[in-house]
Amino acid sequence: MVKYSQVKYFPEEILEAKVETLQNNIPDLVEDLSRFAMTPGDMIMSLLEFSAKPVRTVEFYVNADGKARKLDIQTMGVPGIYQTNKCLIHAQSSLQLRLLDNDGGGQSNYPIRYLIQVDKPTIIDKIKLKIPLTDEEKRISNKYKLPNLISTNTVLVHKKEPLETIIVSKRWDSTDTISAGSTTQIGDTIVMPSNRYGVLEEIGVEGFDWRGGAAVTDNYIRVQRDTDRNNYLDLNCYAMSPFIDETDILNTANTAINTGNRMKVPFVDKLYVELYNGSDINYDSFRVWYKYSVYMLGISDKIKWNLPSLTLTKEEQDVATEMDIWDKVEAGLI
Repeated sequence: MVKYSQVKYFPEEILEAKVETLQNNIPDLVEDLSRFAMTPGDMIMSLLEFSAKPVRTVEFYVNADGKARKLDIQTMGVPGIYQTNKCLIHAQSSLQLRLLDNDGGGQSNYPIRYLIQVDKPTIIDKIKLKIPLTDEEKRISNKYKLPNLISTNTVLVHKKEPLETIIVSKRWDSTDTISAGSTTQIGDTIVMPSNRYGVLEEIGVEGFDWRGGAAVTDNYIRVQRDTDRNNYLDLNCYAMSPFIDETDILNTANTAINTGNRMKVPFVDKLYVELYNGSDINYDSFRVWYKYSVYMLGISDKIKWNLPSLTLTKEEQDVATEMDIWDKVEAGLI
């Protein structure tokens, strides 16, 4: 499970890939984020994507801020685990993702994947979502006439472009074996210099379902970030795209790796990706790859993240005051 208390570089888009056991007619709580946002409005949690195995009797539904079934999906009616269903469900205090098998007798090894964004709302966000403003936030809102900008759709926010984007890949041949219970790092540890930050944006992995004709559910892609080294992301490969079933393909030997699973995991110190193998892997052309980008670490980033390790220098403080960066970050204009 993702450690949401470690979210610190807002906004973060966190991928989860799980394998659940569903009991007949008993709701399964896949994720409960009410523990994260203790005060409504402090953080905004948003479901951006989900993918689930199509089963006629299985429902996927979302409860948000006390509203039951804000999203209510019959899994057989949407694209399956090998594709992505985009949505946008916001929550200020609680977000619950649930599965229910209606008279299907229960499901073992049921894969589900979803993307959650966790963000600290700006004043513009609060106005749009009708979250009450503090007196200081009202002052900044009036200063920039934010309601007028929102109503006329003239809010312009600068989009940061990466300095570079890197792809790292690893391939195992049929003669390679990864011992059961072992962990293999994929690529080198990515280390950021003091004036840069990185963002892990995508991970792709070979499908598992069709190999040997049985589900392989104890292999994981794990992401270690900065000093949060205890599996910041822990993704079950069986639930990641592509989910390849033996009935979906004609020639498994020539099946190419599919589109990666997107995310947004920033880091300012270091990051590395690992494959944990719960059972022996000895497969032909097993592949893993990931993509990350490098960005300039600016004054606005340091102000928004407000971390002890990212304090402004005296020169940066002077620039921030002169260019009115403090209030612009709070407003959501930078």
